[in-house]
Amino acid sequence: MKKYERVNNKEYFNKIIKEGPSINNKYFVVHNLKTNNYNFKSGIAVGKTIGKAHIRNKLKRQVRAIIDSNRFIFQNYQDYIIIVKKPCLNENYEVLVDSLVKLMEGRKK
Repeated sequence: MKKYERVNNKEYFNKIIKEGPSINNKYFVVHNLKTNNYNFKSGIAVGKTIGKAHIRNKLKRQVRAIIDSNRFIFQNYQDYIIIVKKPCLNENYEVLVDSLVKLMEGRKK
C-alpha cells in the first residue's frame, strides 16, 4: 500500500466507522464509505488489547500485504477501514488471507 492509498485523517477515519456499513467475521470488521475518488483508500486499526506494539505492527503489515496481493476484491469509489480482532493472534497468515478475501467477496454480493 502506498501512502496516498491510506486513510490518515483521524476525523475521516472515524467518519467511515460511524457512517459506513460494516460486515464482520471471526477475525476482522470491515467498514466502508462511498467516495468520489476513483481509487480506494484503506485504513487499518489494531487495538491495544491485541498485544504489544511489535505484535500490532506485525498484524498491520500482514493486512497491508493482503490488501496489496488482493486488490481486485476492493471496489473503486469506496474507502475502507479494517479492524483486526484478537483471534488473529492465534492464526497463521494463510488463514487471515482466506478470511479477509471471503469477507470482502461476500460484501460484493
